[in-house]
Amino acid sequence: MNLLTVIVQFALHVFGMFCLLRFLLYLSAANTFNQVYISLVRLTEWLLRYLRSVLPRSSRLDIPALLVAWLVHTLVATIQLLSINIQISSLLAILMVLWRGFVLTIHIASWIYLIAIGVVVIMSWLAPNVYSPAVELSRQLTEPILGRIRRLLPSMAGLDFSPMVAMLIIFMINSYVVPGLYRLVAF
Repeated sequence: MNLLTVIVQFALHVFGMFCLLRFLLYLSAANTFNQVYISLVRLTEWLLRYLRSVLPRSSRLDIPALLVAWLVHTLVATIQLLSINIQISSLLAILMVLWRGFVLTIHIASWIYLIAIGVVVIMSWLAPNVYSPAVELSRQLTEPILGRIRRLLPSMAGLDFSPMVAMLIIFMINSYVVPGLYRLVAF
């Protein structure tokens, strides 16, 4: 791969991650007046505004942001497929890159949650009462998941083990589910 291809893939990964993060924040009903959220909207709105006329977002789902994230990751998979020069049929190649884009979107979403949980945990140790827009968004992003896990776990003398359980589940997804999904259409 040449340097230009690497730069293009990196830029596409970052933009796809921003769109996916926007979808996940909207899904978790994060504060839309947060400075980080506003910046994220400004970075992605130039493309999403055109899709909103065709696919408006519902009360809980920002479908255009998810669709753009998936299409960008599919474009990354297409670049990867073109760089290895293998001979396969057109239909099979299209199905492979569509699937790989889907799996890449799941993989990046799991890492977004893993990093957000890590930020929440570390900041709760270092500076529990300090306000930061990024930490606040991390809390809002992870609370729907961590709250459900807290309800399932028995209380343990004031200790919250829900981040550890959530991180363990995400590690298992990244270690077993995602590689299995990638292997379905390996190239």
